[in-house]
Amino acid sequence: MDSERASALRDGEKNHFSPRSNGGSERTLLKLPFIIGVAGGTASGKTTVCNMIISQLHDQRVVLVNQVNPSDVIILEGILVLHDSRVRDLMNMKIFVDTGSLL
Repeated sequence: MDSERASALRDGEKNHFSPRSNGGSERTLLKLPFIIGVAGGTASGKTTVCNMIISQLHDQRVVLVNQVNPSDVIILEGILVLHDSRVRDLMNMKIFVDTGSLL
């Protein structure tokens, strides 16, 4: 990946904002993730391209979601997966696991 494309990706990600109400009369800027779709045939180099993008965005938080097969159920797992209301609102089921008094 050449440096011009990598720079465009970094600049696009940094400038990807959306206004959001904070519950009052003020509006704040909410940083939205910059989403990149990589498609292609079997063994076309999709993973290689993704790895190149990730290596160029080393100072950014990047998550790679692989789609091996068309999915009927997608499970997102993580400590803050329910924190972002935009993601949470897309979920059909939400599960919070708590160790409770077991520890």
